[in-house]
Amino acid sequence: MSKFLQKNDIDDNWLQQIAKIEQSLFVDAWSQTVISDLLNHDNHQLLVLCVGDVVMGYCLYSQMFDTAEILRLATRLDCQRQGIASQLLTQVFDKLNLVKVENLLLEVREDNLAAIGFYQQFGFRQIATRKNYYQNADNSRTDALILQRLF
Repeated sequence: MSKFLQKNDIDDNWLQQIAKIEQSLFVDAWSQTVISDLLNHDNHQLLVLCVGDVVMGYCLYSQMFDTAEILRLATRLDCQRQGIASQLLTQVFDKLNLVKVENLLLEVREDNLAAIGFYQQFGFRQIATRKNYYQNADNSRTDALILQRLF
């Protein structure tokens, strides 16, 4: 059975699994140390969906006053397209509604059409572009789209 863990529930075992998911998904993967350091800040939150002792996916986000930003939303490669990211995002929305967040932002690679479509289904709209924001494995650059969802 699946369960959600929050920042205070996270230990090195969970962080190690999250770092492995990062490495499997992102060219610019965050290390266990980077993630741990982010969690030392009061405005950063982590929501993890796990089954037993295994991380299925996670969402790392920050909040400052009435604005929040999703820093990472990721699902294990072998668990993608099973609704895990949807469950995580829905839980994040619920948490942000409780603290009266009005504006949620995120950045996504312009070539990640699956992610863009996913976020659009949840009410996100493009508000800006950051030119050449992401570095690719071949050292070329890709734009970042800044998406926003209003509450």
